Amino acid sequence: MRLLKFTPDGNLSLTEFSSHQLPQYAILSHTWGKDGDEVTSQEIPVDPRNKAGYAKIEFCGKRAAEDGLEYFWVDTCCIDKTSSAELQEAIGPYVSMLHEITGIAISALQGGDLLSFSVPERLTWAETRQTKREEDEAYPLFGIFDVRMSLDYGEGKTTAFERLQEEICKHAGKRHRDEVSLIEQFYFTKIDERLTSLTAAQGKTCRWFLTTAEYISWNDTDQRQDHGGFLWIKGHPGTGKSTLMKLLFEEKKLNIKHDPSRIILSFFFLARGTIEEKSITGLYRSLLHQLFAKQVDLRETLEWMTNDGAKSVQRNGWSEETLKQTMVHAIKKLGSWSLTIFVDALDECDTTQTANMVAFFEELCDLAEDSQVRLQVCFSSRHYPTVIIQKGIEITLEHQVGHKDDIEQYVKYKLKIGQSKPAESPRSELLENSSSIFLWVVLVLDILNSEYPDSSGSIKEIGDRLKEIPQKLTDLFELILIRDEDNLDRLQICPMVILFAARPMKPEELYFAVQFKLDKKCSGIWDVVDMDLDQMKYYVRSSSKGLAEVNRNEASEVQFIHESVRDSLLGSHEHLRNCCLAQVNVSALLDDSTLPNIINATQLRETISPFLGYPLHNILHHANIAQQNNINQGDFLHHFPVERWTVLSSFLEKYEVRRYRGVTVGLLYILAEKNLADLIQIHPGRGSAFLIEDQRYGCPLFAALATSSNEAVEAMLEAQLADTPTSSQLRIFWGQSCHDGHPWLKQKRQTEVIPRAKTIFERGFVFSQTKSVFHYIKENRVEVLIAFYLINVADVDFREINDTTPLSWAVDQGYDSAVKVLLEKEGVNVVSRDHGFSTPLLIAVTKRNRAIVSSLLGKKGVDVNATNFGGRSPLCQAIEQEDAGIVKLFLPRQDIRVNYRTPSGIAPLDFAARTGDTCMVKLLLARTDIDINWANRLGKPALDYAAQGGHWDIVQLLRLRTEHEDPIAPKISDKEEFA
Repeated sequence: MRLLKFTPDGNLSLTEFSSHQLPQYAILSHTWGKDGDEVTSQEIPVDPRNKAGYAKIEFCGKRAAEDGLEYFWVDTCCIDKTSSAELQEAIGPYVSMLHEITGIAISALQGGDLLSFSVPERLTWAETRQTKREEDEAYPLFGIFDVRMSLDYGEGKTTAFERLQEEICKHAGKRHRDEVSLIEQFYFTKIDERLTSLTAAQGKTCRWFLTTAEYISWNDTDQRQDHGGFLWIKGHPGTGKSTLMKLLFEEKKLNIKHDPSRIILSFFFLARGTIEEKSITGLYRSLLHQLFAKQVDLRETLEWMTNDGAKSVQRNGWSEETLKQTMVHAIKKLGSWSLTIFVDALDECDTTQTANMVAFFEELCDLAEDSQVRLQVCFSSRHYPTVIIQKGIEITLEHQVGHKDDIEQYVKYKLKIGQSKPAESPRSELLENSSSIFLWVVLVLDILNSEYPDSSGSIKEIGDRLKEIPQKLTDLFELILIRDEDNLDRLQICPMVILFAARPMKPEELYFAVQFKLDKKCSGIWDVVDMDLDQMKYYVRSSSKGLAEVNRNEASEVQFIHESVRDSLLGSHEHLRNCCLAQVNVSALLDDSTLPNIINATQLRETISPFLGYPLHNILHHANIAQQNNINQGDFLHHFPVERWTVLSSFLEKYEVRRYRGVTVGLLYILAEKNLADLIQIHPGRGSAFLIEDQRYGCPLFAALATSSNEAVEAMLEAQLADTPTSSQLRIFWGQSCHDGHPWLKQKRQTEVIPRAKTIFERGFVFSQTKSVFHYIKENRVEVLIAFYLINVADVDFREINDTTPLSWAVDQGYDSAVKVLLEKEGVNVVSRDHGFSTPLLIAVTKRNRAIVSSLLGKKGVDVNATNFGGRSPLCQAIEQEDAGIVKLFLPRQDIRVNYRTPSGIAPLDFAARTGDTCMVKLLLARTDIDINWANRLGKPALDYAAQGGHWDIVQLLRLRTEHEDPIAPKISDKEEFA
């Protein structure tokens, strides 16, 4: 510990003592001043008397001496504030002391979020507080509870607390409504459809897992130290992992049916599902939705968010980071509740996110252990992606004896060939060939039973057929597709449509997609009498040779029987694109020139053509994917029926505001709005991103920004670079901006990059035809967009508000890179004047932006001596602002007028002498052509300004220079002589 004392000669000194050698000392209680006013520990060895904070140190030392104390302590200079360790060591004991005295939680004293503490707990913090006026026991609590109420001294303590409680309840009611709104945003459609559509384990299959040593260990709290609460089930595709996970989840739920202290959550990833069904954010949203539904009290954990944070979620939805933080706070609050989480099919989510997600769950398990909360996590996945966990139990399903027994029992039940000794051979061969892949066994038995119904084949025939069936699952899928000639025409189309559909199709949608390929005269009108829904379901199964089915959930969507079918199939989006195009072209629902109102359009959609919505919404999507796969779509775009598609799309739109205005919509605008980046890259008009159309979002770029079509924004901006050299400032700026992702969503402020994912360009944005594109780009304040726009305008010196050119505006805003881009553009006027008569150079100097000053000085035609409305040159302005960095940029130039006089006769040297900036005077005196003797109209040279301000070091510099130039000049030795 350091202590202060005054030495006999009156100087301050710091002495360091160990804890057992401390003498008695005084402590100064004071209010900190400005940072620059306080004396720091580093300044004690130097004379600190010129600092404003020295006076109170001197007072403390004198008062300590009066009380017979040699040493005293002042926090500002006895603690080295540059050392975080020393700061913590100094502050820590005081926090602990305050905690002991007041009972206030240490985390609250250290600046933690007060909303994370319950109302009763916060009220206890003031229980022992003693105040002069009884009402003051309640009034200081306003800030702790974030409430507002009037002061009414005389009402008494009881009434004051009653009013405080009322305000707290009102505030809590609002918080509750906000919480409900936030919780509602966890939900998404199909939140549990994967689980409900999974086939349950048949008979006693999978139940063996409940008695394995690994599963028992995972459930044993005494063994938690060994595995950390983690269980990971791995297996090859088709082994039955999802079926097992469903059984484990339902078994757990059954066991805790009458125990409310135990919570069970689950999430089953689905690669062919919606974005929420296959994403990490969907996982977290689903788990939190279930958690808060089962334990309402845990909703208090949402109080960790600030009001602004909550509003951001309500406006923009939950981000992955806010979801993770909410999970962390919820785990901390579990207390005596136990939590078990099942997550199936990790391989069906984005594999680039899997490792981070697994690491986060490991952190949750560690957090639960520290918080003495029981948390169990069970994962299942294929053997990839490869993610190593620090602690946990891993089980390979195909290696388990119980799994093999399940397959054996299934074969005995399904393969009806008797129990004779010869029958053992095909059964054994089937089991051996299966490699413990349950799906392979199911499909092979289907083949055998269909080819030899009712055991019509001999054991030898069945054995021979079994030898012909491939052992690899992917080869088996191929065999199923080609083994007979039934429905070959439909088979060529059906799997492809299911595979490449932008979303899962309903059976009637799939039916019409196939029919449009097979029957050129198909009208797309559904005759329920001719083909009912049950017939369509049979149609799906027969057309896919049993590899697809209609799921049993409420949505009734077509899906492959297993994800591995999807993995095995190859195909093209070309066919789906053509199917969609056929429907668009043949639809006779409405005349191109007529558009029914919203109500009539809804009725037509629901009753006439169930397949119309899919082709209109996805024809361009399939073309985009085909282009991605190097199938050129240039001819398709050239002949695309834009007007017809526009009318039909507006016909399908549920909301009037989303309809297109007329039929004259540019194809680039449509591609931008739909985020079809690959088609944009080959569109001949891809460089027209800023072209204004009479549509909701104005120009294609704004349509992409408003719909968060980030890839489309990138494609259009990169199209602007086509004719620019690789060394151009625009390419350099673009390369730097792309380093951290989509640059148009970010803005640099000093050294911090601030996300701007949604600014003025949101779904509610509507372009006003009375405003320009530049108006909105300026308002959005994203520099990279500004640069791209300005490099593409025909007249780079156009003037808008305040009679300011784009260059002057960019300089004023401090957009360094945009200025560099503009300066490369031919014809840019670097000496234009704004409404204040300032040139871009003068503006840059006034804004103290050295980078822009340097860029402007490198441009041919810049006037370094142009003056502003007050007659100051850029050099004078920089000197008066004491900006030596900018002055150094000017002085090496031969065209700079270092002896320029303002209308009042003040020269650059006069400004430097008057401000007392010795460094600046030295810089100017280094110029051999500087005139130090010229006097202004009042007869005052620079020497007078320096003397008048008491800047004696500058006086001496000027006198030395004068003597060097004029040896006869009288010598001045001191201040008095000069005066």
